Amino acid sequence: MRRLCMAFVGLEAADAFLTMWAVNNGFIEVNRLLAPVAGTWLSPAVKILPAAFAAWLLIKMTARWPKTKTSANVGLAVTVAFMTIVVASNLLEL
Repeated sequence: MRRLCMAFVGLEAADAFLTMWAVNNGFIEVNRLLAPVAGTWLSPAVKILPAAFAAWLLIKMTARWPKTKTSANVGLAVTVAFMTIVVASNLLEL
């Protein structure tokens, strides 16, 4: 669980910094919610802090309710797989 959480936060960080770099080098952010902050240092905070909070919350919830651990692991694994694809596709665009 903790490794998946670290992977999730790390991939969010990679996505945030890649997006910030890309926007500052002429690319356009297509996410309308993040477009206003995409080229600023606020962008990593907007992406990384919620991911870190969600990871922390998942760890705390599965410790309190152990029966949810399998479901949380599956959901987190799917999310990490999705974020891996997102980061890889961003790298391919560069």
